[in-house]
Amino acid sequence: MDKELFLKNKNTDIYVREKGSGPVLLMVHGSACDSSFYDEAEESLSENFRVITFDRRGYGRSNQYPTDNFSLEIQVEDIRMILEYIGEPIILFAHSAGCAVSAKFAIRYSEWVSKLILFEPFEESSVVENSIEAVWIQAIVELIRKEQYSLAMIRFSELMGDGDPESPPPTIREQEYMMTNYFHFIKNEFFHIFCSKVPYDKMDKDRTIFACSKGSYGNIFWKGIQKICEKTPFQVVGFPGYHNCPRDHASEFSKILKCCLGYE
Repeated sequence: MDKELFLKNKNTDIYVREKGSGPVLLMVHGSACDSSFYDEAEESLSENFRVITFDRRGYGRSNQYPTDNFSLEIQVEDIRMILEYIGEPIILFAHSAGCAVSAKFAIRYSEWVSKLILFEPFEESSVVENSIEAVWIQAIVELIRKEQYSLAMIRFSELMGDGDPESPPPTIREQEYMMTNYFHFIKNEFFHIFCSKVPYDKMDKDRTIFACSKGSYGNIFWKGIQKICEKTPFQVVGFPGYHNCPRDHASEFSKILKCCLGYE
């Protein structure tokens, strides 16, 4: 079953797509992208799951909004609205900036989440205090406060590090699309995501998995997961590639995710 629809929450139409049948797997994207980030992985995962993806408010096809409210609170309620449509508990997978929203949802509505997988989360709680990354982020914050968004985008890209050398370069159209999403993240969402301070210790460690790519070893994402797991011994699973593994290595990503969830 392939289906596309829009669901309205707080005067914003949220684009939702579903494919396949079986247990529900809701996938939340990060920044500088939208639900198309999971297009290739969705093909494989839909063999075992009813895969639900959506464009978070402000991104992709959910970019029409009457206010500038992009808080985590309203995004948590966006997911709750999708859950009302689905009508059954979900496996919740999130990538990068989407992890903060998903973690807060899982804490607030734990009865709706049978499993939570967080792939390289990015927010304040996952940044090591007084580290070079913390200093770098503070510089980005100052640029955003001064409305120097283009320079902030450059600095943030530098902070994220190198991309996957095996990933094909994006087309000009893809670059333009990515930059539109990226600008939205820096201008409208960065403070909400970075200052979220997710209380990871309140999450059920038996139902939560953290994921990290091999290419991220030693960088801000790897250090963040190490910091989180120092307090609570969550399960950590390794994936190939770099930060954008779910897109760049969709086939291998899907196989490992299925194994984590008891398939193959």
